[in-house]
Amino acid sequence: MRFRSGLIALALLTIPLHAQENYPSREISIIVPFSAGGSVDIVARVLAEGLKRRLGQNVVVENRPGGSGSVGTKEAAKAKPDGYTLLLGNVGVPFISSMMNPDFGVDPEKELTPVSNSAEFVIALLVRNDLPVKTLQEFIAYAKARPGQLNYGTSGVGTLAHLTAELLMQKTGTRLQHVPYKTVPNMMTDLAGGTLDAMLSGPGLVIGLVEAKKAKVLAVSSTYRLGVWPDVPTMQEAGIANFDVTGWMGVFAPAGLPRNIRSKLSTALVQSAKDPAARELLQKAGFEPVGTEWEPFEKMVTAEARKWRGLIKDRGIRK
Repeated sequence: MRFRSGLIALALLTIPLHAQENYPSREISIIVPFSAGGSVDIVARVLAEGLKRRLGQNVVVENRPGGSGSVGTKEAAKAKPDGYTLLLGNVGVPFISSMMNPDFGVDPEKELTPVSNSAEFVIALLVRNDLPVKTLQEFIAYAKARPGQLNYGTSGVGTLAHLTAELLMQKTGTRLQHVPYKTVPNMMTDLAGGTLDAMLSGPGLVIGLVEAKKAKVLAVSSTYRLGVWPDVPTMQEAGIANFDVTGWMGVFAPAGLPRNIRSKLSTALVQSAKDPAARELLQKAGFEPVGTEWEPFEKMVTAEARKWRGLIKDRGIRK
């Protein structure tokens, strides 16, 4: 009887290992904490198709909007850490959002496991056409001579664009008035119409505005120039030392994900992001495909969290 009980206990202990070795054996879900059709959703669907081909199982995207991203993030964080529930997150949600909102409900550094960074995006600084500046340094000088008189728009408080502006002001000693917008098109209309002095946004959304000569782009936040704007300097090139803001979109799993499943998922995600067809789709959506394994991604997430937490505290930014 004692021998039989021991066999049963041994069998129960080996079930999780068996499940890991056969991963994946069923459908995988990628939770997107936003509505369908947005930029995060686009990246998720590209990755889902890539994972499906490489892992041999169906991969579905589940949109869970609400609570400024907290609803979907909570669902992913509380799921079983078996590799069947994933989250597509970014520097804004859940990281910056959780730092600024004590009621967010998830500590992403403790409750989520970084799996792979899939895509990057940068922030561009644009100004209205009739603003008498042609370069970033001219804009800084113009703003310094008029402290608090110039305004700038972003898609909301606590977004990466907003924090990019705060970092710019911190490094240059300028003071601008923030105007948060609910939609980027409305912000673009105001910039083109001259009621907004400047705006910060991802390039993919504003390329048409610049091409139509309805606004001027002065610089981008990354350490590299963009293929769509090869003549536009980076903030560093324009004279702001150590300025590097690169947004990212990566895949996370609940904390406690077994290492072998993490590695298998990471490899498949890297291959998916680097696939030529996927690269083309991501670039059209305004992203730079990267495909980073879990170890360097985890280190980057830790560094990014430290960086933005310090800025939020220093600048006293609140929702």
